Amino acid sequence: MSHGHDEMDAKLREALRGALPQPPVEQVDWPALRVRIARDAEPALARLRRGAMSPRAAWWDYAARWAVPALPAALVAAAALTLLLGRLAAPVAAPVSTVATATARITMESALGAAPRDLETIVVASTDQDELLRAAVAR
Repeated sequence: MSHGHDEMDAKLREALRGALPQPPVEQVDWPALRVRIARDAEPALARLRRGAMSPRAAWWDYAARWAVPALPAALVAAAALTLLLGRLAAPVAAPVSTVATATARITMESALGAAPRDLETIVVASTDQDELLRAAVAR
């Protein structure tokens, strides 16, 4: 711990001591407190010692044990299924680039009078925009 934190801790400790009364440590019956804590914790400790459900356990005991890990897993699965079904049910539209490419191809075919196969070779093989223009002017 750095020196700055020690100083802040001391200031905080003093502020708390000034704001709250001192706890009655001397007035507590410590042996009685210990007995009460042990008595109240015994049922929970006995369940932990057994480690498994007793043969007399009811169905809701099993359900309660599985609810803790199963509930978050079920929520995640439901959300994933909802997203998946939402994607499957949504109409699929062609991407804008596909529509634009198809429109340009039809326009160029009619303008150039080229066969679709020749046009595809010109458009796909072109690395230079001027090459496409030269091909259009040459026809």
